[in-house]
Amino acid sequence: SSDTSQTLKQENENLKRQITTLTQEHDMAVESLIEIKKQINSNVPKLHNEYRKVSHELQSLRSKYQSSLANIISLEKENDVLTASMHNKTDELEEKLVSQGRAHEEALRVMREERDATKRLFKES
Repeated sequence: SSDTSQTLKQENENLKRQITTLTQEHDMAVESLIEIKKQINSNVPKLHNEYRKVSHELQSLRSKYQSSLANIISLEKENDVLTASMHNKTDELEEKLVSQGRAHEEALRVMREERDATKRLFKES
C-alpha cells in the first residue's frame, strides 16, 4: 500500500510538472497570438490606406486611359479627313498639271509651226 501510495505521489508530481509545462507553453502561445493580433491590427489600417491609394491610382489611370483613347480616336478621324483632303488636292493638282502640260504642248506646237512657217518664208525669199 505504501508502494502504491508512493507511486501515485510520483505520478501526481509528474502530472503536476506536465500541467505546469503545458500551462507555460499555453501562456507563451497565447502571448504569441496576442502579439500576432497586435501586428495584424496595426497592419490593417496601413493596408486599408495602401488599398485606397492603389484604388485611387487605378481610377486615375483608367481616366487617363479613356482620355487618351478618346484623343487617339479623335486624331484618327482628323487624320482620315486630312488624308482624304490631301488625296483630293493631289488629284486636283494632277489634273491641273496634265491640263497645263497639254497647254504647253499646244503652245510649243504653235511656236514650231510659226518657226517652220518663218523658215519657209525666208527660204522662199
